[in-house]
Amino acid sequence: MAFCPLFLFCIQKKANLYRSRVVIIPLGDDFRYQDSQEAETQYTNFQKIFDYLNRNVPGVRAQFGTLSNYFEAVNATIATPIPILKGSFFTYADRNEDYWSGYFTSRVFDKALGRRLERSLYAAAVMGATKQDMQGPRRSLSLFQHHDGVTGTAKSFVVEDYASKLQISIIKVHQWMAKTVGSLQKTPVKNLLSCFQSESTPRSVYNFKCDSSLPLYAFNPLSEEQYCGDTVVPGLSTTQIAKFPCDSPGPITDDNSLIRFGSNGMMIYPIQEEWNVWHVQQGGAYLFFPDTKLPYSLDNVIIERNGYSVKTSHWSRNVTKKRIHGYDGENVTVLDFEYETNLVFGNQEWFVRMKAPINNKGIFHTVRFLICDVSFYFSQSIIIMSGMIQDLNGFNFDTHYFRKDLPIQSQVFPMPTLASIEDTTYRLTILSEHAQGTAHLENGAIDIWLDRRLQQDDNRGLGEVSLLEVS
Repeated sequence: MAFCPLFLFCIQKKANLYRSRVVIIPLGDDFRYQDSQEAETQYTNFQKIFDYLNRNVPGVRAQFGTLSNYFEAVNATIATPIPILKGSFFTYADRNEDYWSGYFTSRVFDKALGRRLERSLYAAAVMGATKQDMQGPRRSLSLFQHHDGVTGTAKSFVVEDYASKLQISIIKVHQWMAKTVGSLQKTPVKNLLSCFQSESTPRSVYNFKCDSSLPLYAFNPLSEEQYCGDTVVPGLSTTQIAKFPCDSPGPITDDNSLIRFGSNGMMIYPIQEEWNVWHVQQGGAYLFFPDTKLPYSLDNVIIERNGYSVKTSHWSRNVTKKRIHGYDGENVTVLDFEYETNLVFGNQEWFVRMKAPINNKGIFHTVRFLICDVSFYFSQSIIIMSGMIQDLNGFNFDTHYFRKDLPIQSQVFPMPTLASIEDTTYRLTILSEHAQGTAHLENGAIDIWLDRRLQQDDNRGLGEVSLLEVS
């Protein structure tokens, strides 16, 4: 036990930084307790140290405990109320100008896959699924909330396993809903198949493979009514026959609001759309280091539907106008931008910049709680128009101020749900289907990261160049 005085000295030194006489010492890391023998050895050895200190050092009492035990002990030793620090700790930096803003977008496909399962589970719960019915899919979603899961910072074989579990869970949820709808409509379950199907691997892009000639039953789990094409689907309704597809790129027939596209297919009114690329020299799964920003080349762009659909060899974008209910009960129109990217080049970060005539003076908001979403889920004879529920990061409203004295990578923030800018006249709000990075680097503009591929590891624990893979 000769090392105990040094152990005690380290704890006492840490205690000098706090108001309380209670000190918490986290024990372990990501790679500890991988088997029961190691856990037992750690526990036994530390308990011997605690027993020695408790017997031989006056005024010291050491023990194992939980976070609740710690805070209860702190409250018991401080007479005055403990001050509370409020605010966002994003964006985190560990040294120099190494800001952890890259992982907000790393492996964005998997982030979207997790949200797809989340929405499916929500729709199934509203349809009547019990905890037991959805236990397996819910466990898969919970597993993906690990700090190396949803962040996209796990090793490649682990990411593949996450994606496989998520995909299998989505299929199971859809099968449960198909069986439920089939029993209500007295339709053979074999005819009710999910049309969210991937091509070959769990992480390949999903495609809608519904047969538009078959009858479709729409279910709306939200309290507000939604639209599937011209069909109004009441909130929390029983299934209702509708026509596939619910939405197609282009305007709504009875909507006269003005939208204009430029000669290159990019929207120029009411907002200005720009495709951009950060060409970088460093960074990895965790870190983003901006270097040179250039417009994405729109040579050989294919423009369809008068600009509502555009595509290049590696990008495509569809704009769909949708009607939703506003808070005042009136119908409002939203623009749904759907991007697909096939980023095969290394050390590039692709993002879209949305600009509006807004003088927001460098003030930028990111909201991480979304009340409802207007995205849809399709099955061969079922349409599940799903509401979004909050994820683990969905409870904060953050206001950011652009600072010229800080590097760009420090001013990229997580956007699990929403980003907005405003002045006294206008507000631009962007809702995201899934988590990604966002920034406000120019007055009246919001940048949304779409994908990234890096050619080197950033020495934060991943230990591989996995982001260069095409997913």
